[in-house]
Amino acid sequence: MKQGLLTEGKNPLFDEIVYETDIQRLIDDGFLSPLRSKAGKEKIDLAGVRTRQGDYLASDMEEAVNKNDVTEKAVAEIIQYGQERKAWLIFCVSVAHAEQVKELLTAEGIGAECITGETPKDARARILADYKAGKIKALTSQGVLTTGFDAPLTDMIALLRATKSPGLYVQILGRGLRISPDTGKTDCLILDYGGNVERHGPIDRITVDHIKAGKGTGEPPVKECPECFELILAGLRICPACHYEFPEREKHEAEASSAALLANQIEPEWLEVDEVFYSIHEKFGKPPSLQVTYRCGFETIREWVCFQHGGYARQ
Repeated sequence: MKQGLLTEGKNPLFDEIVYETDIQRLIDDGFLSPLRSKAGKEKIDLAGVRTRQGDYLASDMEEAVNKNDVTEKAVAEIIQYGQERKAWLIFCVSVAHAEQVKELLTAEGIGAECITGETPKDARARILADYKAGKIKALTSQGVLTTGFDAPLTDMIALLRATKSPGLYVQILGRGLRISPDTGKTDCLILDYGGNVERHGPIDRITVDHIKAGKGTGEPPVKECPECFELILAGLRICPACHYEFPEREKHEAEASSAALLANQIEPEWLEVDEVFYSIHEKFGKPPSLQVTYRCGFETIREWVCFQHGGYARQ
């Protein structure tokens, strides 16, 4: 996710991608488990939470989850939604937060354990073995269990944290994608309290950025002023042309996300097309394709039609 495709950049490892599939196709073919989301009541308010090294600052997030008893209310909701679920993974913002969530679950009679980077190796092995054997219902964690952790019976994941990293987001949800016919698992319920689904979109629509060797040459991000339609830098709060002041970013609703986790869960939206433009789209060493641009009011939508390609692209 950070360095780009292995077929790009200076002296790439590979010449081209020979075959690729996607998450939805693997779900349809029975190799992966469907994901489900459920609307809830609580949400972490990220107003004032700072960013460091491309992700939210853990200390600020810890303060955010402690506001207005968000953690206690979210845990009550997790217990409610998890009654028919066999194995829960709960991702927290700090070691103290993970311990707090574990204590709240235990107080309600839920068999729970906590794993962090500070958990001794022997204790970690025992806890994970008990979880996979179904002896522990819930695992709370911070900084671990996002990659390389294989527990197919996991059928509920709660994100009591936010992340700006699409890679971390995919890895967390990926913990619930494994199928488990032996335990009767039919899907995995995702409870997102950090606005991650809205931030990153459906998991099967996330792609690796096309990062080239050397310094970036892209244009800085811009936005359009709704008053005078001037294109200005995205970070500006006041339009320099007409002095329109952009409103503060709205706080999150006090509910878990019910946004689409997979692209096929998105409801289609009809747009009125004002104009259509066609142009040849060429890439060195590849057959050309046709770029079709639809202008729908102030929104522009593009697609590429690959007449001269083969395989999946032409399909």
